[in-house]
Amino acid sequence: MSYQHSPYLHATGDSHHLGRTYINSELAKKLDKDYFIDELKFYEHLQKLDEPQLNTVNLYINLYNWLNRTHILALLFEAKLQHGLSCLTLKIIELIGNELKLAELKKLPTIITPEEFYKNKFLYSNKPVAVLLKDSYDPDLIHNGIMDNPLENYVYYNSLLALESQEPEKMFLENSRTLIMQYLPRLLAYNEAVNIIYNYFDFPLLKTIFSVNINVCYDNLQSFNERVKFLRRIITSNSTEEEYETKYKIIKKYFATIDFEKFKPDQKNIEYAIMEFPSLFCTCGMEKLIDILRK
Repeated sequence: MSYQHSPYLHATGDSHHLGRTYINSELAKKLDKDYFIDELKFYEHLQKLDEPQLNTVNLYINLYNWLNRTHILALLFEAKLQHGLSCLTLKIIELIGNELKLAELKKLPTIITPEEFYKNKFLYSNKPVAVLLKDSYDPDLIHNGIMDNPLENYVYYNSLLALESQEPEKMFLENSRTLIMQYLPRLLAYNEAVNIIYNYFDFPLLKTIFSVNINVCYDNLQSFNERVKFLRRIITSNSTEEEYETKYKIIKKYFATIDFEKFKPDQKNIEYAIMEFPSLFCTCGMEKLIDILRK
């Protein structure tokens, strides 16, 4: 749809030309392009317009101001989205490392004291054990005659099974995921709104300046999803049936894969937004454009 054919715009072509010139000039300024308007002549032309024509020019000015404000918010959305995604990704990298370490530790022999070994020989007849020499005892690591492995304790504390009992950590993960769920659809709706405005008016620099580059976000989401799948493979191979069920529930709750496509505006909503845009433009109702796209 072109602005010349819009049934909502009744003012003369001069007012549209002035409005478009204003926006193109402001866009050019952001890129230091040589397209600046002569403000004196611009205001001289404005003085020649009647009230309906001035209102039309103001529509373009309001549109640009809305784009400028909303773009700042969109950059904030992107920052919050990336923060939430980074937090989840760093945690899942840590969990992958610790689950792999736990799998290796399970292959190591049981560490016991000599007294424990001789007292219960039959218990260890078919199990690999490592008997510690007396002068290597550390009273702080001995419980009921069995030597604790500090590395195993550390790794377990940072494993999936331990996560379920760590309330601050769970809250942190929930908040991180909420950031993604809240701001990804907002960001995609904003970008689609910019696309609709660009296609309607064909301002050459509009998408270059006001669209938010979501390629990095998309790549990071794909990387996160691949790590989630890798973690699932690890627990499938190295967990008992009971451990697997518990770990799988934790992954599903805090680290479910994120389908980027599902957060994009629905095609019906896009078509409805395109149809409503001329009316929204003429009534300064641009906020509703994003609301329509986010339904």
